[in-house]
Amino acid sequence: MNLRNIFLTSLIVILFSACSTSYYIASDYEKGTTFESYKTYKVYNHKDGFPLGANPINKQRIDRAIHNEMDALGYKTSDDPDLLVSWFVMVKNVKSVDVYHDYYRGWGYDRHVSVYEYKEGTLVIDMIDRDKQQVVWHGKTSERVYEGMPNVDKKINTAIRAMAKQYVKDAKLDKEYAAN
Repeated sequence: MNLRNIFLTSLIVILFSACSTSYYIASDYEKGTTFESYKTYKVYNHKDGFPLGANPINKQRIDRAIHNEMDALGYKTSDDPDLLVSWFVMVKNVKSVDVYHDYYRGWGYDRHVSVYEYKEGTLVIDMIDRDKQQVVWHGKTSERVYEGMPNVDKKINTAIRAMAKQYVKDAKLDKEYAAN
């Protein structure tokens, strides 16, 4: 395995490397969707949805976590599903600039500039109405990634559980929206 593949594998391994156990989930949903009409699902992966050379065990972990959460929500897996659950992972370089002002040095002040780069990994999950071929729910979460992340399995499960909870919240909001 070359250095690039090892690096990409490490990035995916650490995709959900937050110190805390909560994740910010950005989501959106198609207003007027009758979410309770969906009973079955199938996990569908984009052909380019997982970085080349990344650890395939993490792909399996993500698939397994999605299945576990969908099952916990009461959906049944099917080859003829109501919902397609599509997911993919992106990793990008992020540059951050911090400027600090030191006002305590006499008459003037010193400005300190700190520039640093890091990798950010994003997991995106889309719920697609199979009959309409339309996305009815879109969610994503991002996290700084680095080599040597411990507890990968737990972090993936926690992130996907947070996404499932957001999906349930959005479905309830849509039910309230439709009632008004």
